[in-house]
Amino acid sequence: MNKYLAIAIIILFVGKALPQSTGFNTGNIGVDMYLGGRILLYQPVDIDSTLNLWNLSILVGTSPSTVYNYWLDAGIQDSTIIFSDSSTGLLGLYGAFNNSRANFPPNVLVKTFVTSWRGSSYVLIKYVIINREVSSLNALIGLEIVSQIDGTIGFDTVKYIDSSKVIDVYKQNHLGFELLSGNLKSITSFEYFDGYENDSSYYKWMTHDTLDVQYNSGPDGPVTIASQDFQNINPGDSITVYYGMALGSSFSAVKSGLDSALGRYNGTLITEIKENKSFSPSSYKLNQNFPNPFNPTTIITFSLPVQEKVSLKVYNILGMEVSTLLNEVQTAGNYSIRFDAKNLPSGIYFYELSTGNFRNVKKM
Repeated sequence: MNKYLAIAIIILFVGKALPQSTGFNTGNIGVDMYLGGRILLYQPVDIDSTLNLWNLSILVGTSPSTVYNYWLDAGIQDSTIIFSDSSTGLLGLYGAFNNSRANFPPNVLVKTFVTSWRGSSYVLIKYVIINREVSSLNALIGLEIVSQIDGTIGFDTVKYIDSSKVIDVYKQNHLGFELLSGNLKSITSFEYFDGYENDSSYYKWMTHDTLDVQYNSGPDGPVTIASQDFQNINPGDSITVYYGMALGSSFSAVKSGLDSALGRYNGTLITEIKENKSFSPSSYKLNQNFPNPFNPTTIITFSLPVQEKVSLKVYNILGMEVSTLLNEVQTAGNYSIRFDAKNLPSGIYFYELSTGNFRNVKKM
């Protein structure tokens, strides 16, 4: 059975009971987050346009029989919302997804942030994987890519460009993926077939441990599985993974978009963020950074009494924004962020915390 016919049947069955998709368009690409965190990409701008990416979703494997995946596990913790910032042109999606569909291990919570900017053809994707088990997880973090380049099924070429660390999927258009926060250990592709979505198969592909250079798909199209090395996650702790994704008419255009995504990642990189829920704050608070003066790192702490979107930005003495440390929905709690200013000149800076109900600025 053709995969789109099979999925269409599923959608017709569940569509009355489950929320559908939420998305945005930059003017060059349309990005959609569907149900349990599946990401789609269209060109030029919206869901009535040409589909180039049918599924991008996270994988978390801990054994051949325990792999968190979109198809079998992902349930909704926080429904997907759209956020934006008109002053910077930022557009974004946020959703959180758990393993409640079947309650199979591993018990993880995946917070997904998809951001882009008006006029852009690239996307920055952030996954925060939280361990909800009572014991540590030795987790293999992977990515599932099901492409549909130029809006047609089949005959996509998947190529790994080692010199650029980019997965390039193309027919006429090119769709590129780059792991920004680490190194890939495994990439393999295979022809789509009904029933491939099972834990043992996912784990086998995630432990392929070879970076396959090229795959030329047949009429059913490719499924590509990429993964990093194992990482330990203590109970209640998390790890964060960043990917860049870009669409273009050539590989050079895709590489340019991914370089822009990397620049955004470097500019918004939170080198360390910790949440302390030992007690719930009753009010908003932005504390003085410590140490102050600092060279080149310092810690900024703040408190949130309720869950909401939070922005934490750094400005120079002329009022120009030099870094966005945080621009996400956060739960109520006490937070600390380590800010690294190694790429900034010495001088006086200001940091601003703003939410829908609070704003404060301090000098450092």
